[in-house]
Amino acid sequence: MGNNLMGNTTDNQQNNPWFQNLFNASITANVVVTLDSHRIEQVNDRFVALFGRPQSLDLDDSLTKLFPDPAYRKWITETFERDLSRTEKKPGLDSPSVVQLQTLTGELRHFELHLSRLDTHVLVSLLDVTERIQSIEELRGAKQRAVFLQEILQSIAEAPDYHGALRTALRTICLATESVYGEAWIPKNNEEVLLRGPEWLTEDPKLRYFAEYSKTFSFARGEGLPGQIWKEKKPLWQRDASVDTESVFLRKEGLKHSGLKAMWGLPVQNDKHIIAILVFGFQREVEQDDRLIGTATTIVQAIGTLIERRKSEEELRKLSFAVQQSPISIVITDRRGAIEYVNPRFSQVTGYGIAEVVGKNPRIMKSGEQTRAFYKNLWDTLLAGKMWTGEFINKRKDGTKYVEKASIGPIFDESGKITHFVALKEDITDQKLWEQEIQMAREAAEAANRAKGTFLATMSHEIRTPLNAIIGLSYLAAQSIKDPKEREYIHKINDAGKNLLEIINDILDFSKIEAGKMSIEAVTFNLPTLFKTSIETFSETAALKKVSLESQMDATVPLWVSGDPTRIRQVLNNLLSNAIKFTERGSITAEMALVKSEEKNAVVEFSVTDTGIGMTEGEMKNLFQPFSQADSSMSRKFGGTGLGLAISDSLVKKMGGTIHVESEKGKGSRFTFTVRLNLAEAPEERPITKKNERTHGKTILIVEDNDLNRQIFTELLSSQGYSVISASNGHAALEAIEIQGAQAPGDKDGILDLVLMDLRMPGMDGYETARRIHQIKGLETVPIIAMSADARNTVREEIIAAGMDDFISKPISPPDFFRILERYGGQPPQDRKLPQTDSDPSGPFSQSLFPQRLPALSVADGIRRTGGNVGFYKTLLSDFFTIYRGEIEKLRRLVLEEKYTDLELAAHTLKGAAATIGANEVADVADRIQRNAVQSEEKNRQNELKNQLAELDTLMDTLWGSIDTLQRWSAPQADTTPSVPTPSAVSPQALSSSQREQARALALEIADQLLLDIPRSRQSLESLGILIQGTAFMKDYETLCRLMGEFEIISARSLALKMVRDFQSMSPL
Repeated sequence: MGNNLMGNTTDNQQNNPWFQNLFNASITANVVVTLDSHRIEQVNDRFVALFGRPQSLDLDDSLTKLFPDPAYRKWITETFERDLSRTEKKPGLDSPSVVQLQTLTGELRHFELHLSRLDTHVLVSLLDVTERIQSIEELRGAKQRAVFLQEILQSIAEAPDYHGALRTALRTICLATESVYGEAWIPKNNEEVLLRGPEWLTEDPKLRYFAEYSKTFSFARGEGLPGQIWKEKKPLWQRDASVDTESVFLRKEGLKHSGLKAMWGLPVQNDKHIIAILVFGFQREVEQDDRLIGTATTIVQAIGTLIERRKSEEELRKLSFAVQQSPISIVITDRRGAIEYVNPRFSQVTGYGIAEVVGKNPRIMKSGEQTRAFYKNLWDTLLAGKMWTGEFINKRKDGTKYVEKASIGPIFDESGKITHFVALKEDITDQKLWEQEIQMAREAAEAANRAKGTFLATMSHEIRTPLNAIIGLSYLAAQSIKDPKEREYIHKINDAGKNLLEIINDILDFSKIEAGKMSIEAVTFNLPTLFKTSIETFSETAALKKVSLESQMDATVPLWVSGDPTRIRQVLNNLLSNAIKFTERGSITAEMALVKSEEKNAVVEFSVTDTGIGMTEGEMKNLFQPFSQADSSMSRKFGGTGLGLAISDSLVKKMGGTIHVESEKGKGSRFTFTVRLNLAEAPEERPITKKNERTHGKTILIVEDNDLNRQIFTELLSSQGYSVISASNGHAALEAIEIQGAQAPGDKDGILDLVLMDLRMPGMDGYETARRIHQIKGLETVPIIAMSADARNTVREEIIAAGMDDFISKPISPPDFFRILERYGGQPPQDRKLPQTDSDPSGPFSQSLFPQRLPALSVADGIRRTGGNVGFYKTLLSDFFTIYRGEIEKLRRLVLEEKYTDLELAAHTLKGAAATIGANEVADVADRIQRNAVQSEEKNRQNELKNQLAELDTLMDTLWGSIDTLQRWSAPQADTTPSVPTPSAVSPQALSSSQREQARALALEIADQLLLDIPRSRQSLESLGILIQGTAFMKDYETLCRLMGEFEIISARSLALKMVRDFQSMSPL
């Protein structure tokens, strides 16, 4: 039943049952209203469900309750009246109006208003069309959004670049969300930091300030609002960032001046990859608006891919520009090697146009100078998926050759298959030419440096010899001259000579340092003793100047250390010498202290403090530079080259230390240097066999491949009563031991007392031979002494590691040689008689009769190395001539055949033999040949060796002449014991008149040369000896030889003048 509000109605239609059923069952909310009074008479159940039962039957009252807003209520009333009037003109249903009514739940819903005339009543029907209208609005909104997004996408597509696309997105979102400010933050540096990108803002200077202020910021993940959005990958909102208490917004200072309040932002993503962070702002506080965020999210979702594409296009455009403008050639080929792309630089280098090479293989540029194996290696590398780098010698279109440095790599598709190759090539032709020029310049500089070194070495020798005469003669003259003024002159000559010698020494040291040939030794020495010795050296000099020289030594300084005592003493002496030189009064204090001590080494500090003239800061600035002194006047006043401190600085650095100075003008200076030294134990002296100890037989095995050296060792040992077994190599040594052992029953114990082992031998070397000997039963502990000319500091360590006991450096010094023998092998047996040798000073042919030096031959060194046995030395010279007279041709052949290993061994053997006889210059050149044979760079080796062989050839020719001269210096026969003839035994008439004149001229020449040219005086002495041999004048001649050998120049000259008078008067007396 309907809700009859009147309880009665006059309209027959209303009373019909079918009408009531239709009225109540309708899906519309129905109301029956009187036409004249607008009185509500009936509502259906749907109306009650939606709006409730009307509390007033007056329609106007009900409308007031339904529509509280008077304006809307007036619009509803006017609509009702208009529609009602239309029904009067045309009864029945008419087109509906749509009104919005509030339901019982408070919800506003849309209804279609239908009015139907029923005689005196009006049927008002309200059909709920809310969902239909929402669908229509959503469809309309979707169409609008589609059009909107299409316009945005079109704008972004038309943007000039990636930043322009972002700026378009910012503007669009700001306008859509009514934001006044927008900015983009872009991930950079391998996505480790956000940097400011473009911005969009309204025309407000305060916002422009904030935009510029923000460009100074960058954010890591989680930092600031952009960083937090980056980290969380979702939109974030701050109602008022200016009062943010969580320090999320880090730009509050700039925010204060901008007027911005609410700040929000969201990420721009492409396949979950964030390409930018967009941040927006309002100049008012705004609560989070999800609708607004949704609108912005819809926009960025649509534009993310497009912006990423624009970014890729921009990067590709940059890359394309870089490739086109690149200063290196770029070539891209397919997998088969056909060229698909070349850049302009390729055409500039090769002369080929792009159209000429596309589709062709790069082999069109092959010069033919690189092998098939070269290209095979290239393709093997590339097809294995690896990068290839190397150099091509290619040919341009015009036929000229050029060199390219290339890097070629494969390009893979998504499945990992090689599709293309890309080559980056740089024309290095000019660079190669420069390198060749630099290499030639370097070789020229090295040759000049070698020439300089040779010149300095030669000049050093040539200058030192007369300089020694000046120093020696002036010293002797000062002893015999009584006139004070003349003695003063002589002292000045002596001092000048010494100063000149110091200068020469400094220049030579500096030359070695400059050439990198200054080496630092590592020997064990007593550190306090070194320090005290240096102080004592300068004590007398300091006392003469009346300057106090004091020393202080820290008690913690280690006693025994390993280092280079010569160089430490050189630096310390230089500082002491300078201190005495520049100190006129007061004192000098030398100190030595321990700075740092570790398990195996120590840092020791030396200092020299004086009360001398001192220096300013400016004067100290270049003090350790070569040829530098505090000021130029010092060199004039105090002398010196200015090299001493520069040399000291280099030496200290080589010893792991530093040197510095503290000084004050007029008050003095303090020089301090440190050196790093290895800690060492006090040398352990092996017990020496007592001189009276007698052994059952002293047998020594010599293993030496050099015939001359074997002769020397055999002679030296035999002369002292030892039994000697010799072998020329390791295998021969083992055979000799077997033969010796076969003569003794049982094991080999006692068959050898000592082994002298050369380290460098063909076949089995000394190290392996020593190991084999110690493996023989009975010889496990036999002492083995290594012999080598190898100057390396590590040799001793190597021979100890190989099981040998000690080391003798070749060429040997007989005193050192016998000291070693006494340490390990005891004294020679007492029951062996020591043979007489020519070295006996009482013998008939004394060493003093021999010249001390001949060109390319130090006779004194050679005789000393043979134990003073002149006769044996002359035998060695003959053997040396026999063995090595064809050596130059042999060495040249080895160089031409590039047999550098054989060359190194041959040069090593020659070096040892030459050093043994005193041919030191020959030994030095042979040493250089030996080192260059294995150490030189391949391209320089041939030229260097040829130059050294030419130098060696000249020296050997000189040496042969000196050996010939010495051999003609005949000695008495071995089976006779003649004495020097006396005047009564041999008449001076044994010399012819011309011979006497020649002898007189030679004696006079000797007297003159002793004043002017001492080296040449020895040549004249040799000639005189040959001329007067066997005459009564030999007694004076022997004395003259001795005086000149002892450098008694004045006495020697007096005797030479006496001999001039004797030859002239035909009297030897």
